[in-house]
Amino acid sequence: MPSGDYAWVNAGTVVDVQSLAEAMIWHSDNTATDHLIDFLGRENVEEAFAAYGHSDPESNFPLLMTRELFGIKMSQTAQWMDRYMSATDDEQARLLQEQIDPMTINPNAGWGNWNGPTAIDGIEWFASAEDLCRATASLWSMGAQPDLEPVRDILIGNRGGIEDRAAWPRAGYKGGYETGVVNMTFVLERSDGRVFFVSAGYNQLRGAIDQSAARAELTPIFDCLGVVSEPGSCSDPE
Repeated sequence: MPSGDYAWVNAGTVVDVQSLAEAMIWHSDNTATDHLIDFLGRENVEEAFAAYGHSDPESNFPLLMTRELFGIKMSQTAQWMDRYMSATDDEQARLLQEQIDPMTINPNAGWGNWNGPTAIDGIEWFASAEDLCRATASLWSMGAQPDLEPVRDILIGNRGGIEDRAAWPRAGYKGGYETGVVNMTFVLERSDGRVFFVSAGYNQLRGAIDQSAARAELTPIFDCLGVVSEPGSCSDPE
């Protein structure tokens, strides 16, 4: 399912890993994300949660493909979802394999039963703002290694509305959205070379979140961090 364009690419099309990673970060392309998880191996991605310092890695076991999460929320009853959430990791994996993975999903056919916040406290991808900043900072450091420069290029391919290029010569954004859930994670390299990582997450059990209002709440943070440090300022390293 969208967002992203790879949902409509013909089966058998060969795509390089970097293009998929760019689509995943720049456009939140869900199909590209699933291909990358499959290419790396679901178990390897699960292990990476702990390796990158996630505070509760097992909350994401078994790791859901985007297709699986959408398939559940588009088609399954509240009773089925309650059963899934109360099951063990092995039982959840079996339910996915036997009942969700065989489903055919048409990206042109709408969102089925999914018309509001749905099981966001149990069928999700879970991370705190600190977890996301830590992972993004690790990837940023990785991109400083020889031959891994494309990692940083991928991270900053979408500026996320950061228009002040004088204050922020390089900026990158990865967002996440479904009804009732919004996340915004930024990497910001300031004019003096200092790098900041900012993440905000919003969860609402009823109704849609106003994304514009949520984004506006971060503007004072960016304005403060954009000022080259003075003693006692918000961006003062002390």
